[in-house]
Amino acid sequence: MTVKPLLFALGLCCVAAQVSALSCEIRFATEGEYVTLEAVVSSDSPAEGSYVLGATTISGSNSSTSMQAGPVVIKEANTPVLLARSVHRMTAETVLTAQLTIEAQQERTQCRASTPNGKDI
Repeated sequence: MTVKPLLFALGLCCVAAQVSALSCEIRFATEGEYVTLEAVVSSDSPAEGSYVLGATTISGSNSSTSMQAGPVVIKEANTPVLLARSVHRMTAETVLTAQLTIEAQQERTQCRASTPNGKDI
């Protein structure tokens, strides 16, 4: 698995991984005290499978974990597909960590990403 930083500008941060035909991406975008997390997949050919997205928010001694899962259906090659979106309230102390696992066409790929220091992404 190759992990590459992609884009750090205009409040957008993401990390992507690519294994063969499948690639996944976790994006963070800030607006005020909220961060929107998006899980995206693409492939160089049509594909079907499933995904699991886990997001953990840690602030001080408190933590919260949410899980989302569902189908992956990529109808067009090289066209990103939004799998999931969630919104998280952030403070200066909050760290949001996400992991996306995708299984499709007998392949498995994972992406991991974290906000560096709360809402200052």
